[in-house]
Amino acid sequence: MDEGTTKATKVMARVMMIGFGVQIILGAAWACLQFPHLQEFGETRFLLKVQESLVCDEYVGILYPILLRIVLGIAKVIPIPYQCYLYALQLAFATWSARFFLKSFPRLGRMGKAFQCWAVLGMVTIPFAMQCHMAVLPNSLAGSLFLTHAGLAVRGFLSWNAPSGEKDERPALRIALMGACWLGEELLLPLWRILGGVLTAGYGIAEILHCKVGKDETKKELQKMIRIVLVTAVLLGMIPQISRLTTTKGAYGRMGDSPEAAAMRRYAWDDFGELFKYWPEELKTALTQEEIALCNEYPEQKLWILGQKIDGVYGREKAREIYQAVADAGRKVRAKRNLKEMVRDAAGYAFAPIAQVILMDGKGQKSYSASNYEIMRMHFPRLTSLYVRYGGWLFAFAACICLILFVGSLLKMDGKQRFCHLGNGLVFLVFGAFLILFYVLRGGGIMDPKNVLSVTLLWAAWACISASKGFSGAKK
Repeated sequence: MDEGTTKATKVMARVMMIGFGVQIILGAAWACLQFPHLQEFGETRFLLKVQESLVCDEYVGILYPILLRIVLGIAKVIPIPYQCYLYALQLAFATWSARFFLKSFPRLGRMGKAFQCWAVLGMVTIPFAMQCHMAVLPNSLAGSLFLTHAGLAVRGFLSWNAPSGEKDERPALRIALMGACWLGEELLLPLWRILGGVLTAGYGIAEILHCKVGKDETKKELQKMIRIVLVTAVLLGMIPQISRLTTTKGAYGRMGDSPEAAAMRRYAWDDFGELFKYWPEELKTALTQEEIALCNEYPEQKLWILGQKIDGVYGREKAREIYQAVADAGRKVRAKRNLKEMVRDAAGYAFAPIAQVILMDGKGQKSYSASNYEIMRMHFPRLTSLYVRYGGWLFAFAACICLILFVGSLLKMDGKQRFCHLGNGLVFLVFGAFLILFYVLRGGGIMDPKNVLSVTLLWAAWACISASKGFSGAKK
């Protein structure tokens, strides 16, 4: 622990620790009561259908349906509800991945076991994280894999400045492990082929640039760089192909996932019929007024309705042209409104727990957050309301404390220390900002906290690391 830690820092850190302790108690109570129950997500019903044939379209990965088939088989032999097996697995992996990520940072690794346990449970019991862990959905496992993926990258970056005896001498192996995480993420949630690929490729390129290969360098350094290049290239070429082999595009009649479709979701998704006069004739004649109204009321229905009426009739290439025309109209006609919505979506994704509390108070924008909360509170409404509200305001408090401690530490440091401190902050900023930007550009009016579970977990990890500065119980 740094000797210059102020009394105010210690007080804020201890208050934050108490706050997370209350959240852990509420989260544990909610999980125990929820354990025998199934949350009624539409995606859960669809996944149960997919596991029967293991035929996946571009929106669903094959790994979770396989896992579902396995636990359904176990439930027939041992008569325990199948979801209980999944909940136990997801909670166990979430706990392990949180511990792995936190211990990637030397400060947390030096703290005592009691503090480490508190930090891990604080991350696991974030309300919407817990909702994912206690749901038959792939988001929990994908989020845990991402934490493991990011933890590997953090350990690699920090090893560059480690003493010679502690440096990472096997970066190619680390990249291979990151590739395994990327493959798992992609086979759970196909959208993560981009997110996981960027993280893996970015780290591989950084390691290549870090290699010191020159006249005075050893043959060993050159061999290390060659191994890094080969492993990175093989992963980038192989993993996207594995995902394609497990996917049958349009298998269930949903709208194709393409850049043009994403642009339409971003610029013309909510109030779909508002741009009717700018629509291409093919789209005007394809949809009835009842279908347009249904699309406006239930955004998810657009995937099915447009998939049947546009992709299914005109083919995917023509459909992409139609979607691009609608997106262009939305971009021109509603430019200011779209910009405001993008800023609002980014804020909602970045501070999802706070956005949920605002939504519960009747404010905020229309999104999937409301339906997620209604599903979560189905069996225990009062406890869920207390749990979610408390988690949201604790998140706001912890975020403020993190920023105060970060800026305070920055002001007390010299040039080199300040640069390293900023680098640690950028680890969280870059990971989180990329995830937020990705989902903001994927569509408007469809904000779903489950998509950015990893962003919320990164905030919680930062809070735990900041709180560790207020304790002198670190091991020497």
